[in-house]
Amino acid sequence: MVSINFYKYKHTKTVLLFPVLLVSVVSSIFFCKMATKCKLEVPEYKPEMSYSYYKDLIQSWADCTDTPKAQKAIKVAFSFNKTNPKLCEKIFTVVTRDKLIQNDGFEALVKFLDGELGKDDLEEMVQIYDRYENSRKLPGDSINKFISDFDHTINLLKAKKVTVP
Repeated sequence: MVSINFYKYKHTKTVLLFPVLLVSVVSSIFFCKMATKCKLEVPEYKPEMSYSYYKDLIQSWADCTDTPKAQKAIKVAFSFNKTNPKLCEKIFTVVTRDKLIQNDGFEALVKFLDGELGKDDLEEMVQIYDRYENSRKLPGDSINKFISDFDHTINLLKAKKVTVP
């Protein structure tokens, strides 16, 4: 057992704790600065996701990003260029750039996307139910992936208030 005489080394505790405190303070300041400078990327639309989910994502992004209001619609419109260039072209043709850069451009874009990508509730319910009925474990999939996908489909049906047999 090793014992240290703290009377002889009365400044030892301070010297040992100082580097720990210094690292803690510096890292806290660094992460706070990173958090304030961090910009959220625009959520990317994927054809396999439901439009209502994507709409929630972009509206949440618009609520918490520090992107100026006049640029939000343009950024969302550009995000379609990666996944669906024809839709991106249609956005800039129908909604127009001039409308997108206005303060109400984001609302105009969401209204346009509602018409293009949005489905009525019945159509979406039928699509989810078909996915439920046709769910099978594919040869390359693990059982965990199959169960996860099946559970996700069941939860989507429950959210739409569809009873599953």
